[in-house]
Amino acid sequence: MKKSTFRVSSKASLSLSSMFNRRSKKRVARMAVRSAGFAGPVHEVVQKDHLVSVIVSASSKFDNEVPDLADAESMEQLSESIYSAQITLTSASKISKMSSVRSVQTKKKKLLHLDRATMGIELRSTVSGPRQVSETGKGVLIGIIDTGFDLSHPMFRTDAGKLRVKALLDQTQASNPEFTTSQLEKQWTGVANPDGPGSDADGHGTHVATIAGGTKFKGFEGVARDAKFLLVKTDFINTDKAVSWIFKQAGSTPCVINMSLGHHWGAHDGSEQEERLHETLTGPGKIIVVSAGNERSDHIHIGGRFVKNQVESVPFRILRPQDGSAPFVAFTLWYNELDEFDFELTTPTGDVLDVPNPGSAANFSSSQLDIEAAHVSGSGADGTSGKVQVTIELNSSSAPNSLLNGWSIKMRCETAIIGRVDGWLNNSGFGEFGPHPFVEETRTLGLPASGNGCISVASHVSRNSWDSDAGDQEDTTILPGRTSPFSSQGPTRDGRQKPEISAPGQYLVAGLARNSSLASVQERALESRRLVAIEGTSMSAPMVTGAIALLLQKKPGLTRQQAIDAMQASAITDGHTGPVWNPAYGHGKLDVKAAIDSL
Repeated sequence: MKKSTFRVSSKASLSLSSMFNRRSKKRVARMAVRSAGFAGPVHEVVQKDHLVSVIVSASSKFDNEVPDLADAESMEQLSESIYSAQITLTSASKISKMSSVRSVQTKKKKLLHLDRATMGIELRSTVSGPRQVSETGKGVLIGIIDTGFDLSHPMFRTDAGKLRVKALLDQTQASNPEFTTSQLEKQWTGVANPDGPGSDADGHGTHVATIAGGTKFKGFEGVARDAKFLLVKTDFINTDKAVSWIFKQAGSTPCVINMSLGHHWGAHDGSEQEERLHETLTGPGKIIVVSAGNERSDHIHIGGRFVKNQVESVPFRILRPQDGSAPFVAFTLWYNELDEFDFELTTPTGDVLDVPNPGSAANFSSSQLDIEAAHVSGSGADGTSGKVQVTIELNSSSAPNSLLNGWSIKMRCETAIIGRVDGWLNNSGFGEFGPHPFVEETRTLGLPASGNGCISVASHVSRNSWDSDAGDQEDTTILPGRTSPFSSQGPTRDGRQKPEISAPGQYLVAGLARNSSLASVQERALESRRLVAIEGTSMSAPMVTGAIALLLQKKPGLTRQQAIDAMQASAITDGHTGPVWNPAYGHGKLDVKAAIDSL
């Protein structure tokens, strides 16, 4: 294979340095990702090369130094030290060299991750019984960042038919993306118009929002049925701007944000720039909830400890995209800088490629594929981590299976003080590690759920049967009360205890977006009743979001830590959870009544 080297910037992230390299070679500056909902094929989306996050040491100095931007470029300050920018690679390169800039990162694409459920969190003692708490979320705002929303659904409206949405931001709409309540009322004219502003072709966002705060409908209701919504139809990249927008709209009104999405392209230690932003934007009356992820059994994580001279070779394979695009995979490896490791990549054709030493990057190419391998030091939350990033891109969607299988990454430990390596594929659906003792189900918690500025939520089973258009359904492979088999586990790479709490997330029944992808899945949908049953930590997170809205009604100045303390002190532990904290259940199962009583 042909080898060339390229420069790794001390301030630009590896993915951005890769884009600079590709531009210099007049190749597409592409960080490919695929966005998946709960139904239909996996769709590939090419991440725009000019969406970046900038951390500065002094905003006043940065504002004076930043170069003039072209009309098509923009810069928005999200907090005292963090900016979101839509700029060209030329501008990104200039900014990365400014003295006031600490780092520049590309934004990463995120993937998406009720009856008995309300019993499972002790909101009701029986399925049809009354609520056991007086709080309903009145006076609180719930922010939802998701695929979109069917605002013709009765669960978004009061019993009198009034829309319960204060404002909506559609990040997929280039011009005039913000909508007020009155504008939404005019453009969402009921069942006859299922495609108003922020519409939900996937169905995920409608389901998530109505779990958190849906009005009572057909015997089902959300946890905080009287809260009002601030909604963002996300582009899955600018979620940092979405969080900032929601809290600005909320002003002094208590607000909790739900993010049922994530990725694995980062350090898993809270150092991602969006995770740092969450820390700066949250505070009394401002809380963020993030789903833990659905990657426990997807073989995307490897981790283990080495002794000096130990060698491990972990196989992996590349998955063929369902949408027919060219196969692509990326993974990162992290270790403590007190240790020394050598890394080698072996291709299916038997080529052995040395990963460069720290501070270097290399490109390997042939007629069939392109590989980039980079190695940096001083990464992670405390600046003491070494990081290796490898991206493999096949040049054709019709690449033979022989190029997808038979890959391996070899790790040799030269010095072992800490001795641990952790590695993650960028997300499910791209590739998977093969059989090896280092393949772990723990530490599969995604980003930004690993951040210090949020509450991350695992899922457990509250039911294994449901009604559908195809008749009664039952999943005999799961056991009510037990952790969901997909639910990503903690801890974080740096050992923090996340997720904090577990909530029902298996086959939750909530609002169905009309004409969405989910509506065509007969085994899940009750189309005539506008309800659907699906599963994921995407569903358990809004259960907690709704619960926190109830806590905020009782104590408007509640902080993230106070919410964690209340849920931890009141959490249910049983024969399934065992001793807590643990990686699957966090501090236990959510008991919303006891949490409210504890305040």
